[in-house]
Amino acid sequence: MDSGDVMLKAHLLFIGGDIPAMAKMTGHAGHTHYHGCRFCMIHRGFQERRMTFPPQLKEIQQQTEDDLDLTVTGRHDCRRPKPVIRRAHTYRTVDKYLRQNKVCPFAEFPTFHSATFFPINIMHLLRPGIGKQLWSIIQGTYGTDNCPLYLPNATQELIGARIAASRNLTPSSFSGDCGDLSFQSAKDGISCLQNAVKYWIKWLEDQVNSENISPAVFTINQHYLTHLCKTIEQLEDDYWNDDDDNKEDNDIVRKGSKMDEIFLPDNPDSPEIWGPFAEDTIQSLRCRGALGHFWAWRNETYEGISIDPDQIIETGSKLYNKDKNTYGGTTRESLIRMYIYVDVSKTKKQSVIERRQRQYFGEIKYFFKHGYVLQGKLCDKILAFVELYKLNRGNGPWPYKTENGGKRRVVVEASDIIGFEGYTKGMDTREYIYWSQKNTHTKKELPIDYRLEYIPK
Repeated sequence: MDSGDVMLKAHLLFIGGDIPAMAKMTGHAGHTHYHGCRFCMIHRGFQERRMTFPPQLKEIQQQTEDDLDLTVTGRHDCRRPKPVIRRAHTYRTVDKYLRQNKVCPFAEFPTFHSATFFPINIMHLLRPGIGKQLWSIIQGTYGTDNCPLYLPNATQELIGARIAASRNLTPSSFSGDCGDLSFQSAKDGISCLQNAVKYWIKWLEDQVNSENISPAVFTINQHYLTHLCKTIEQLEDDYWNDDDDNKEDNDIVRKGSKMDEIFLPDNPDSPEIWGPFAEDTIQSLRCRGALGHFWAWRNETYEGISIDPDQIIETGSKLYNKDKNTYGGTTRESLIRMYIYVDVSKTKKQSVIERRQRQYFGEIKYFFKHGYVLQGKLCDKILAFVELYKLNRGNGPWPYKTENGGKRRVVVEASDIIGFEGYTKGMDTREYIYWSQKNTHTKKELPIDYRLEYIPK
């Protein structure tokens, strides 16, 4: 490219922030007024000295914007008709009824697309908003006598202690889902979210009508839940609908952003080992036996496999894998789940091999690249040195290990790593292992080799 100025055109797609910040950006008075929602025209109620946003009556048919005479009526309809989503032009004029105190400075942008231009901040909505309020329901803030979620103080303290104990053992990129959602696309995810919000709001409404929970539970955050799916759909249309070429370009930029890495140059989809790096001999790294077993299994024989103990290899602490996850670096990012091919035959004859996959759980120690001559050809692999756990069957779906449980160290390929695991301590010495099932698996889950029966000693 010749030197000189380059003209770039940037398009503002959305603006995010917490509720007070968004009120300033939109020119809206904020959630403390009767028309406190920046997305719709709902007129909220006053319950127990608080402004609330109760759900709308199902039998009231949704009105169109043309049905509302905002300049004349200006009164709250006690029937609570379903609120109308605000259109783009309502942000371009001052409207005291809607508490649009100022003209929105972004409303004239060509990319402005109405209320969803100011999406809901998920962090503020779920963490200090819905999450905090859910804990308030459990504490009895909204009623104790008949509230089905209320727990006594002793139980609350026990839950808090368990959460605090497991905080450092849950991977930061772990989805937090321990149920089989089984959706593959963004549209399926939005549909799942819509149903979850629908049933949650309906459950709260039933509890309020039964006088089990105070009507003050319908805060602005509960109301914003009903607009969450619409804003996600708009963001998906604006941002994620790139063609395949653009997605490939983004991957190339992502992979090339590291200053130093170890990878397989002949493989365009090669996993990448990232630093910090170190060098040491195979003997000092204590991986000679496990590495010998690894190459013997790949060679389909234990004869002629010799690993030089004085060979120096370079190790790395992190792995950027083909599943777009980064493993290693910290304890909680090193807890992994693996599918490993093993010999499950019951016979002791080396000539009889029954090759099957089994499921294992363990902790990464380090990553490295190693090569060995198989059938006259040099074969390079990106490998991980892993400590596997001996496990016990739990009463539920999650296995557990104990403090005195056995361990075994093995070498596995990067492709054997299928995801993160987390573990939390129970009331005794048991440490329960759990993992995400966000992605659909086969109808029959791979068997777990609990006692490391098929792993060479």
